[in-house]
Amino acid sequence: MKIRDVTLTAISYPAPITLRWGRGERREMGGTIVQVVTDEGIVGIGDATAPIKAVRPILESVVKPLLIGENPLDVGRLWAAMARGVKGGAHADLIGGIDVALWDVVGKAAALPLFRLFGAVRDSVPVYAAPSMRQPDALMDELATYPERGFRATKLRIGLGPVGWADGPRDQRRDVAILERARDLLGPNFTIGADTDKTYDHAMAARLAPVVHACDLAWFEEPLPNLEREQYVREMLRLREVVRVPLSGGQGFFAPEQFDELINRNAVDIVQPDVNHAGGLTPLRKIAHMAEGRGLACMPHVSCHLGSDVITVATAHALAAMPNGPWCCYQAYDTPLRTELLTEPVKVVDGELKLNERPGLGIEIDPHALARFAVEG
Repeated sequence: MKIRDVTLTAISYPAPITLRWGRGERREMGGTIVQVVTDEGIVGIGDATAPIKAVRPILESVVKPLLIGENPLDVGRLWAAMARGVKGGAHADLIGGIDVALWDVVGKAAALPLFRLFGAVRDSVPVYAAPSMRQPDALMDELATYPERGFRATKLRIGLGPVGWADGPRDQRRDVAILERARDLLGPNFTIGADTDKTYDHAMAARLAPVVHACDLAWFEEPLPNLEREQYVREMLRLREVVRVPLSGGQGFFAPEQFDELINRNAVDIVQPDVNHAGGLTPLRKIAHMAEGRGLACMPHVSCHLGSDVITVATAHALAAMPNGPWCCYQAYDTPLRTELLTEPVKVVDGELKLNERPGLGIEIDPHALARFAVEG
């Protein structure tokens, strides 16, 4: 089998609400669908997540010449070739999307779903709903619908002060209100995590420590700003001295070697590689094994602007083969990218994403829907 072509298609659809996280804001949902086409008719799918303008030049000038004519089943060798010299950014996101598509080809060629191929520990994964950053009243109205939708967990985005939504850049009263009111609303048995989306500094994160403990948060995600890796590890270790709930982070790191110190020094309790930012399923699974060896959980990050479920499903396959994977992130808002792009939409029932037994990712793109949602890039 040989790789005949690799294509990219940018997709977009208006978001039902303005999506906000940390200092980011989007009014549309979308991604960049990757298709790896083979000479035997098998097509693997992925999502490069980054804007197509950023990844298309890299594909055409750097990555595609490495792949055309190669055996798509040689995923490890191809990943190493694509990742040589890469540190992160759009190139990493592209490699991540292609790597997922290559694994989809492998699963289809083997006639096995990826979670079986990876060594399944379960055939479904629990999900948490990930809503947009919102003011407390609006967020509570949304959270009230989650139990009836079958969700048993959520991740709340906080950091309203630093992004200008509170009474000053260091005001945390609305963040506290979000956490305390969510716990009162959802009750003691509902799992709640919180994500500052890298808006806090050390002092703000430490100041919130008693609240996250009193609210019994399951995790406190990315509580520190963007830092160089070595400083990031040092600051997370400092924070662990005062925060008494699990700390999670690492979503922006690429490849296993960038996670080495974070894991070996136990700087976090929950390691959070992103399928794309880390470079695909190939490195993500290695990172999960590294975390398992240190007794740490691995809960992959999923980009919050994605509209289709391609990366969510890829992440779920990896999690279904991880004994140390607690939750899968699930975008809270449905659009036609979720309900129409795939020939059979993904369903969450009673808080679980059930994986089917079809080969590879177990999902297929509807070509007519792909053409409808395609945008110029």
